[in-house]
Amino acid sequence: MWIQIKNTGIGKGKRTGFTLVELMVTILISVIIVSAIGVMIADSSGWFSDSYRKINSQSAIESLVARKTFESIVRQSCGTGLSISPDGTSVEINYYSSPGYPLDSYASFYTSGTDLILEKGTLGPKTTLSSETVCSNVSQCTFRSAGSAVQMILLLDDGENQRCSLTSAILHN
Repeated sequence: MWIQIKNTGIGKGKRTGFTLVELMVTILISVIIVSAIGVMIADSSGWFSDSYRKINSQSAIESLVARKTFESIVRQSCGTGLSISPDGTSVEINYYSSPGYPLDSYASFYTSGTDLILEKGTLGPKTTLSSETVCSNVSQCTFRSAGSAVQMILLLDDGENQRCSLTSAILHN
């Protein structure tokens, strides 16, 4: 048995599919979109690497150590024993070495070359017990009094990164 299919004439002259020009335009648009996405990914990767490097740089770590050390000493201090040099380059703070004990210790922050130095000692008689470098690569360090708080403005520069930090800590009494 044979079946004959009749051609009704519908679709004569109409071709299905895409022309070469349509394919080329589609490919061009796709290339532009993929290139734009690639540029965005490359830029964000560079930005992330740069941010990661700055956050984990030596100057960032030293800045954090200096801030925490300064805050720790100031929070144990006595407001009456605060002495800031006239030019603001050094500060001496009298503090309590242990809670409940009388005011018996002092700490002095100052710069020596490019180092921030912390000197600790006892009061009466005033004796220096230790001196340590808190951080290096200090370009500028300024101390000032702000009400019942002491501020340290520290600028670190390790050649690649600059870091400026402002630390403010409230005096104990």
